[in-house]
Amino acid sequence: ILSEHVIGAEALIRWEHPERGMLTPSQFVPTCEENGYICQIDYFVLEEVCRKMKEWKEEGKKLVKVSTNFSRRHLSEPDFVDRLIATVTKYGLKPQDLEIELTESIAYEEMETLLHVMRQIKEAGFGLSMDDFGSGYSSLSLLREMPVDVLKLDKGFLDGCHEGVSANRDKRIVYHIISMAKDLNISVLAEGVETMQQKEFLKASKCDMIQGYFYAKPMPVADFLKFIEEHDIEED
Repeated sequence: ILSEHVIGAEALIRWEHPERGMLTPSQFVPTCEENGYICQIDYFVLEEVCRKMKEWKEEGKKLVKVSTNFSRRHLSEPDFVDRLIATVTKYGLKPQDLEIELTESIAYEEMETLLHVMRQIKEAGFGLSMDDFGSGYSSLSLLREMPVDVLKLDKGFLDGCHEGVSANRDKRIVYHIISMAKDLNISVLAEGVETMQQKEFLKASKCDMIQGYFYAKPMPVADFLKFIEEHDIEED
């Protein structure tokens, strides 16, 4: 937050439906989670990200780390991490160029499997983030075991920091999550930042990174390239 530099991006997907128009993930991802197609979508996004990053690299453009989301369904795939490695290698990239984003919203009984897969991802060299932290079942007891680089603070906490009976309580929760994460050498990224008031609160709370409409809405790849050309990128 202090540097105001672009340090990365998150790959998002939209579905241009022939009859219903542009659909957001909330309109089709839950169904794809249920029928299993989400895994194909995740790998498609990974391929597209790697292909684009290869193009940028060949054109001499400065790369920023891109995070890609993966469903909990991948936890049951014995070759999941091998496939991640094979994909980045195919495009001449390194695991360090990407960040793998897993959601916290999984069943409690899947936790041991999640931790095992996380360790494999980290050992392979990828960045690793936990999405929607605070919305699932992991709670604080397993945080010490999660080998994550980044906690992505669930937007619901920030939404609760507005005026109201619980606003001060939500602010204290956010502050202490950030403080606790720093003690564990984990960076915190706040999602859904939309106002200067939210940004200033997170800055005062020593949050490491923020993303949200305050800086930019989701945009096509071509617009993203213009965006990073017009803004400072954090030096390695």
